[in-house]
Amino acid sequence: MKPKSQLIVLFFLFTILITSGCINKEDINTEDDVKYLSPEVRYSERNYDNQSIQEFWCPPIWKNFSMNYMGYFSTDLKEKIITDMKKQVTKLGLDENEFFQCFNATDNRADENISFPCLAERAKYYGFDVWIFIFVWGTESSDLAHDFYCVINCRDLHILKIQFYYDGKLLEDDIKYLSPEVRYSERNYDDQSIQEFWCPPIWENFSLCYNGQFIPNYKEKIINDMKKQVTKLGLDIYEFNLCFNATVISVNDNISLPCLAERAKYFDTEVWIFTFNYGLGPYDLSHIFYYVISCNDLKILKHEICD
Repeated sequence: MKPKSQLIVLFFLFTILITSGCINKEDINTEDDVKYLSPEVRYSERNYDNQSIQEFWCPPIWKNFSMNYMGYFSTDLKEKIITDMKKQVTKLGLDENEFFQCFNATDNRADENISFPCLAERAKYYGFDVWIFIFVWGTESSDLAHDFYCVINCRDLHILKIQFYYDGKLLEDDIKYLSPEVRYSERNYDDQSIQEFWCPPIWENFSLCYNGQFIPNYKEKIINDMKKQVTKLGLDIYEFNLCFNATVISVNDNISLPCLAERAKYFDTEVWIFTFNYGLGPYDLSHIFYYVISCNDLKILKHEICD
């Protein structure tokens, strides 16, 4: 058979396979059929809150990715996009290791479903240094019409906020977590310097973020976080627990979250100092109290609370 005749026969057989349904036309498409669209990586001095963070909901780059890559998902293409992001991070003079750790801390949804990262921004969220990531995602390659974003704390890699929709329904929102501060100090506080524990920056951040969003199980999570930090600092966890529990009677009477703990001295006495956000209801965490607890006898050496 002549070469030309062979081509005609092959074309005829191929046409039969397509029309008979043995080959799906969509399966013929490859990554080469789609124009490569580069993701966006940027640095900003902005300090986002729950209102301004909504700018990351369906931004232009997400719409472009959704339209451009619909039906063209592949793990190789996803890896290419992530590598592109890393190169942009380096070009901007940002910390590539920090970026990589924060990216890996995004919700597992990025791995469990078909998804592409389309935008990453290094900025602040309620005063915390964060990476914000936006993904286009779906349950199959032909379904890249969904959006979710994650806000990752650069310091402890906690998810401060995540939001995503599926079939027009908000499945999860405001899974935000702000880590408390635990520290050790050689300072010997007096009644004047102890006032530094009245409305410190971490208290302000907790107030802004958790006001109206009190979640009981988050309180336990925050306390456990404190304990881990105590251990990491090489401090006595048993002593910490005893001193923290010396505040519990008052703490349980109100809706409260511990935001700061420091091991130091107060008038030459070894103490733990605790600052709390508290309120009379879930929509009011804008109040404050702090305790100074003696490590020796667990007595409350000082306690101030706002009205």
